Amino acid sequence: MLKTCSCRRGNPDVTGFVLNQVGRGVLFNAALFLIGTYLHLANRAAGCPTDVCLVEEDDTEPTPAPSMGTTCGKVWGVRPAALVSFGLTIGQVTIACLMPVVGSIVDHSDHRKRIGLIGLFLAWLITTLQAAVTRHTWQVLLILYYTVYMLGYMINQTCAMVYLPELTDNNDVLASINGRARVKEMSSMLFYMIFVAACQMIFTLDAVDTGRVASLASALVGGLVTFCSWRYFTERPASRVLPEKAHLLLYGFVNIRETVMALYAEAPELLKFLGSYAFSEAGTGGVVGLVAIYLIEQLEMCGYVTVLVCAIVFTVPGAALSSVAARKGRAKQAHAGCLLFLSLVIFAVPWVIYKPSHANGVLPWVFAVLLGLGLGFLYPAQRNVFSVLVPGGMEGRVLGIYNFFGASLSWVPSLLFGATYQGTGSMRLGMALVCVFHAVACVGLVCFVDVERGSADARRTRSKRRGAAFASGVAPAPAKDTPPGAADEAASQCVYKRPI
Repeated sequence: MLKTCSCRRGNPDVTGFVLNQVGRGVLFNAALFLIGTYLHLANRAAGCPTDVCLVEEDDTEPTPAPSMGTTCGKVWGVRPAALVSFGLTIGQVTIACLMPVVGSIVDHSDHRKRIGLIGLFLAWLITTLQAAVTRHTWQVLLILYYTVYMLGYMINQTCAMVYLPELTDNNDVLASINGRARVKEMSSMLFYMIFVAACQMIFTLDAVDTGRVASLASALVGGLVTFCSWRYFTERPASRVLPEKAHLLLYGFVNIRETVMALYAEAPELLKFLGSYAFSEAGTGGVVGLVAIYLIEQLEMCGYVTVLVCAIVFTVPGAALSSVAARKGRAKQAHAGCLLFLSLVIFAVPWVIYKPSHANGVLPWVFAVLLGLGLGFLYPAQRNVFSVLVPGGMEGRVLGIYNFFGASLSWVPSLLFGATYQGTGSMRLGMALVCVFHAVACVGLVCFVDVERGSADARRTRSKRRGAAFASGVAPAPAKDTPPGAADEAASQCVYKRPI
């Protein structure tokens, strides 16, 4: 059973937040299998000799069987791997352009919960449709997946993340909630990937059938858990009044400029952090989305799923370590160290692991362990830093622009990777370029972000926050006449209890 933060009457938003993170982790993980499905179908359509992981169907036209000296063809004028990479780029650009609308709805209306459910339904529907992928439908489904699905997923994530700063007013308790949620998310992703990989081995599924099974399992399990999470989230009033003659859906774009100006004046450290976060999220999304393509195309690994399972396994201890490392004011140091670690690991990959013979050695597994530890550590670390910098009364505005910054550069790594591969035929340089984003994020965080100063500024405004975390007495902000240490004593009474 999931643990929830209980203080007097308890906080259902904590349960909803954890369940949402667990469910959407499974929904997101289907992409790792579908990338392989789309890549092999694109290779087959182009008549590529590297399409070695696909079993031909007896009732369809045979795929041309070119010799090893035959050059790979193209689909829509680009190489197959570049096509999948460019599809990811299109999806990320779509998200970056439309996420301000979500931020506006969350900030200026009481429809946060409703819009989160709508986004979840879109992601769930497109995931379910992926079970119908064939050589005749893959192009349409690829477009839907990299546009509608990714937008719906990010809408759900945005609306759920708005609750994070409202869960508790104690930084250590918040770090514990965040770390525990990440561990449970990684654990659910691990069980899901083991299940799909076991089905692939037991029933000798090819790349297409594996994608179908992964989609169905993701929709049934991940969709159900994520839908249930919204039963626990409480309704929220609008945190701001929409200006006269302003349109709810269009004001988000105006709100970006206003929010940036407001943060520059009221929370400059948070604004600096968001700049670092934009590069960090771009690099993280790049390596997660492109590593499967690299393993299949560069190393010719049909069993790449087992390497990804290994990476997921080690995200669990990484997330647990992050929860401990972020305590006692070390959130910034933990985050910066993780960014540097990921940058070095990603940079080493294309220079150490690049031959098909390496697929049978230990190097891919070493990379999986290091990558898993880094990614498991990263998300709780960066969310802990972000949460302590959010000013009270600006949760909706900040979360909207938080996701906008996260998506603003997310399309660059896949574009660079696809363009490099399209122009040179080599993936090694494209993978090496991904490390630049984590390196820039690390430098920006260390040199420009003063977390202690930003946290002090945010604490002075926390009485303006709204939510069940404060209404129900979960580590409330201290009043002006509260004796020193009383707030810490109240926070210490919030313990984790298992529901009966």
